[in-house]
Amino acid sequence: MDNYNPDTLFVGKEHAFLDETASTNHWLSEKVKSENLTEGFMACAGFQTKGKGRLQRIWNSEKGKNVLCSYIFRPSFLSVKEQPLFNIAIALAVRNALSQILTSRVWVKWPNDILVEDRKIAGILIENNIRGNTLESSITGIGINVNQRDFDTEHTATSIYNQTGRNTPLSHVLNLLSEHLEKQYLRLKAGRFEELIFEYNRHLYAKGQNVVFSYGNEIRKGVLQSVLANGTLEIVTSGEPIRYHFNEIKLKYLGINY
Repeated sequence: MDNYNPDTLFVGKEHAFLDETASTNHWLSEKVKSENLTEGFMACAGFQTKGKGRLQRIWNSEKGKNVLCSYIFRPSFLSVKEQPLFNIAIALAVRNALSQILTSRVWVKWPNDILVEDRKIAGILIENNIRGNTLESSITGIGINVNQRDFDTEHTATSIYNQTGRNTPLSHVLNLLSEHLEKQYLRLKAGRFEELIFEYNRHLYAKGQNVVFSYGNEIRKGVLQSVLANGTLEIVTSGEPIRYHFNEIKLKYLGINY
């Protein structure tokens, strides 16, 4: 990829550019098994035949239009209980990278989608490898809609092009992404957890707003408060703050079901 040269110490410095693969997460996870890759190694593809997001949702992308990449991190300094802090750092990095390109406010939708004007512009899929009580390694997949104009789900998806009206070099987006990933990862490594959580909540989508969500077979309403260090989302329902894990509820708010 022309002009890809991130201003980083290690994140994205070593990399592989693939024309096509099933998914960059799968490609990188297989590569790690056979080679001793340096931390921060990145795999980027022009097209994924089996791209997926969280909960096995399909990630559709036109060939050569978007950023589809995965990085290997080794956050062994985190315990298993501190896994959500890694997710928070990664989501914040993607948000901050996009905020350097877009004039519209960029939000983090809990747990790890990135939204602009109520539409999804980027998604994150983190697959962790745990050994004992530590987070030994993480394959971190990131998809950013860059120059694609049309989507199957137009009411829930957008792209940098749709927001700006112009094409953006993929290398520019990728440079910013690698740089912001390194910045937030080093904050995490330095133990600056409270800073990360505070900043994440400052950009939390629907914070302080009324939300509707499903919990099992129930439909509940409440006011979305904040995300805590353990990754739970606090929602006040009937005056009582209740904390939910990401796989317990499905949010429906602002008229859009994500």
